[in-house]
Amino acid sequence: MLNLNNRKQLLHKIYLKGFRSEKRDHRKVYFLPITADEIYSSGSFYRLFLRVLKKKYDCVLENKILVNSSFLSRLHKNKKKISLSASSLIRLSIKDISNFSLNSILNTNLFFNYNATSIFYFIKNHGLICRGFLLHPVIIKPKKKIDKLNGFLDYYIVEEYATSKKIFIIDDANLFFKIGIDQNITDNFFPYDANKYAKSLNRWITKRHFYNSKTLTKIFYKKIKKQKYYFENKIFSNLYFDLSSKLNTNFISHKKHPRWISSNVKKNYSMIFLCKKLLSPLKIIINTYKSIILFGFRKSRI
Repeated sequence: MLNLNNRKQLLHKIYLKGFRSEKRDHRKVYFLPITADEIYSSGSFYRLFLRVLKKKYDCVLENKILVNSSFLSRLHKNKKKISLSASSLIRLSIKDISNFSLNSILNTNLFFNYNATSIFYFIKNHGLICRGFLLHPVIIKPKKKIDKLNGFLDYYIVEEYATSKKIFIIDDANLFFKIGIDQNITDNFFPYDANKYAKSLNRWITKRHFYNSKTLTKIFYKKIKKQKYYFENKIFSNLYFDLSSKLNTNFISHKKHPRWISSNVKKNYSMIFLCKKLLSPLKIIINTYKSIILFGFRKSRI
């Protein structure tokens, strides 16, 4: 049952309404569940559909970078650059990367985002390589009619409606690339620890999410030499394999997923909640200090 007072569930109610409004045979329709807070590189859908039709994929999953909301105002001021190539959009998004994505980079040696849904590895003067767990379906041609959505889209729809052998995970951002607008500030002040992050992932990843992470996505704005790529990718792969070895293989089911169930639970204003409210001024000071450090990182490393 959907709770319309919950903003996250309301979004998925809108998705479901859109799916149900299509009266043709869903097995013959390509759905594009996109949202208004996404920006795509020029020609992305053209290139992607050529690949989909040629290889006969039924579902496409993608990784993305989250940027600060100020990114939009900069685009608006320079209207000549509304149409951006993949390399240009990648370069700009890395310069204006949000704290959520920035703190998901494993080799920053700063803070790590233990709520990260994808992990990144930064290669200076080239871009990022990425392995994503929670990937968004940018295209789906379902194996049956989509008449229910008993879970958040990224947790439910692929496992329930996609044919596993016809799923394509985008492995090169120069084929298809998008960015999302992020309003969040992560409240994590600790460096990366594989055991701690594995515990966090074990609370929510499904078998599909784990399988997603096996595909590496290159997000490069500049061509990289094979030798350098091999060296950097080996480091990143070792970090990933170390993390995956610590995961519990008894994965969460997409049905009655705990995040979906918990979204229906009414929040109780407990003593813990009130204490957090009282400490909010301290939180603002810490986040301001943290933002200064991260700003310095962007200028020196990206």
